[in-house]
Amino acid sequence: KYDMVAEVRGMGLLVGVELCAPKRLMQKLSGTLLEKKGLLSHIIMMHLMSENRIITVPSREKNTLKIQPPLIMNDADVDHILKGVEEALSAAYRFPDGISQILIERVMKNFGILSDT
Repeated sequence: KYDMVAEVRGMGLLVGVELCAPKRLMQKLSGTLLEKKGLLSHIIMMHLMSENRIITVPSREKNTLKIQPPLIMNDADVDHILKGVEEALSAAYRFPDGISQILIERVMKNFGILSDT
């Protein structure tokens, strides 16, 4: 559904989602810059934490979102994580450049310019 997802790999509940710059023109500009710096997965991680309260950790592999849920998860927890990842990727595709919008919103919230509610 999202060309930003290059590969999904894992074993059991441990999942790695490798990301690449989107192909759409506006997202491609900011996405390519962040991909080269290895920060593309960090944008999705910021959105997951701020909007869904889902904590993920950076992978040693650049641009890979690493999901390590606890073994005591139930079906509702799995649905919450899947919904959060879907929302984060969808936000990155907002017109005209969702990736930059996520960054700008986070900076504005951190400096108190924009309410976090």
